[in-house]
Amino acid sequence: MHVISEIELAFNFLSKPIIAITGTNGKTTTTTLVGEILKNAGLRVAVAG
Repeated sequence: MHVISEIELAFNFLSKPIIAITGTNGKTTTTTLVGEILKNAGLRVAVAG
């Protein structure tokens, strides 16, 4: 049996591009900012995490 992470499992079911934001500080701010920029550009966005 092959063990996979939650991220890999989700990636296998998604057909759209994913942006991952990692780090120690500022993730919530950066995620919110990127989400709003993409929404204002007319893209359909889901922010999760």
